[in-house]
Amino acid sequence: MLSRGGERTDRHHTLRNAIAWSYDLLRPEEQTFFRRLAVFAGGFSLDAAEAVSRAVDGSTFITVLDSTGTLIDASLLRQEADRDGTARYRMLETIREFAGERFAEDEEQDDVRRAHAQYFLWFATQYELAELLPNGDEAVARLEAERANLRSALTWLEEAGESEQFLRLAGALGRYWYGQGHSQEGRG
Repeated sequence: MLSRGGERTDRHHTLRNAIAWSYDLLRPEEQTFFRRLAVFAGGFSLDAAEAVSRAVDGSTFITVLDSTGTLIDASLLRQEADRDGTARYRMLETIREFAGERFAEDEEQDDVRRAHAQYFLWFATQYELAELLPNGDEAVARLEAERANLRSALTWLEEAGESEQFLRLAGALGRYWYGQGHSQEGRG
């Protein structure tokens, strides 16, 4: 008889085997796309996935759209709707962990992280004055939806010694942090 801890370990092992089986059924370019999606913290938009993929290997929107559909069909990715109805994608945590392990082996990991940080720097500057925009509530909601990705980009920029980019991103987020009561996060 297995203890509760043993049961959890067996279920976890079975789940990881199922994820690995689904991963192994993907074409090599879909496997690459899948593991690189681990760069996203929380969820992501199709635009973000396309921007990162295009920057790293020149993927087209159609390629990203097809690969996204394949990952959804394989139950490796979930599509959800944002508050404004925009499609967002995310991985369940166990799947993201699996993708992250594969991503750690990716020889282009730094390029992917750099592309992710560049996209979110661009994203943040688009909404730098969110509260002053005609659709300010929507802009703030988009920033809030990407908060984990913005943090992740800041962390990578700091660790990579990309001081200028780090300061640009932090500066672009200053009004958002202050306006949303996240001033402690901004100072940190």
